[in-house]
Amino acid sequence: MIIKYEIACREAGLSEEQTAEIRKFFDAEQKKLNRRRESRKGNGVYYLSIEGMQECAEYEDQNTFDIPDWNTNVEEVAMHTWELERLNQLLDELPEEDRKFLLACFAEERGAECVLAREMGVSRDAVRWRKEKLIKMLKEKFL
Repeated sequence: MIIKYEIACREAGLSEEQTAEIRKFFDAEQKKLNRRRESRKGNGVYYLSIEGMQECAEYEDQNTFDIPDWNTNVEEVAMHTWELERLNQLLDELPEEDRKFLLACFAEERGAECVLAREMGVSRDAVRWRKEKLIKMLKEKFL
């Protein structure tokens, strides 16, 4: 049986060896999905198929369904959201000057401390010290 990705590989001009590598990858991914599916069945977790959702919609008042993302850990997402909300709350509690300073420290990927030191007319160590002091204070309040 020729699968769509094999056709795409041929059209792209990939060699048989390259196509075989891609086939190995897709086979491994399919095995992972099958193991997950079997694990869910073993735990009594079932999800409707698209066809099942359409049939169900005919008998129910609602026509919307949540489709799970297998790669999402709900607990991690909830904790991350809570942490971001708490951090934003703590940043809002800072004096405006300190908040702007911290945001400027993290605005650029490289050299932000040097740029800030030049703009403020202080040494890089003074900028680093202030940044570390503010971060330490935020960590203490956060925890």
